[in-house]
Amino acid sequence: MPAIGTDPVRTLFTFLDADRDGVLGWGDYHHLAERLVQHYGLSDGAYETIALRSAYTLYWRALLAGGDGSEQVDEKTFFIAHCLTDPGPVFRALNGIVHAALTIAGAGPENRVTDMECHQLLTTLGVAAPAAAQAFVWLDSDNDGKVGCAEFVRAAEGFFLLRDHSAPGAVLFGLYEPPPPPP
Repeated sequence: MPAIGTDPVRTLFTFLDADRDGVLGWGDYHHLAERLVQHYGLSDGAYETIALRSAYTLYWRALLAGGDGSEQVDEKTFFIAHCLTDPGPVFRALNGIVHAALTIAGAGPENRVTDMECHQLLTTLGVAAPAAAQAFVWLDSDNDGKVGCAEFVRAAEGFFLLRDHSAPGAVLFGLYEPPPPPP
């Protein structure tokens, strides 16, 4: 995990740059999707695999739309896509990724995960185990014992919009260990 920088979006860029070449390419996002596909033992033709890959592709295309026409996204373009322009397309694509990931994690028709399912999903995505263990309580904003798509998306959007490492969405990207839940 990279050192926490002064700007969460820039820190996330560094975290996502899997090959550490200073730009994001499709391979960096493909790597995230494939980590889930492999961990959950999904076949290439499975609905869940197709949905997840499609969602990551939409997210990638939303990032490219703000770029210079190349097939790579530099840090400036990534920052602009998340902070300075209408983030609607990026957040809609992020919503698709969350829906697909929760389905893969076993969310069922209500698209909500239990504590164990949430922990497994987050650790598969690279969140440190101690943070993933605490994340469920932290993300369960309605305290109903399950975390749904709306709670995940709200947390992720808060991370980007607030640009704050202490925002709940930071844990979704492995960038912050949440404080212990209140007594």
